[in-house]
Amino acid sequence: MNSSLSIEGLGPLDQQLQHFIEVKTQKQWLWQLVHQMIELHWEKYMDKPGFKLDSRAETYFMNCVEQFIDTSQFILNQLEKTRKSSLLRKLV
Repeated sequence: MNSSLSIEGLGPLDQQLQHFIEVKTQKQWLWQLVHQMIELHWEKYMDKPGFKLDSRAETYFMNCVEQFIDTSQFILNQLEKTRKSSLLRKLV
């Protein structure tokens, strides 16, 4: 995500704050996208309430859950890489 503000003239604490805000904004955007996709899929496959899902809906929701877990893990891994990179820059 590109910021319209330049961080070159900012002090170290301001740069950390700017970086923190960018990471939080990216994380929020990704989670919002994931939840929008889940909501769309839920509306598509849960057209009527029932006691049991049909096999098509059950398979679909199992895939959705797996994709949600994979996406969540990917986001966490990316955030961890960003955090480690930020820590390394502080040490240099």
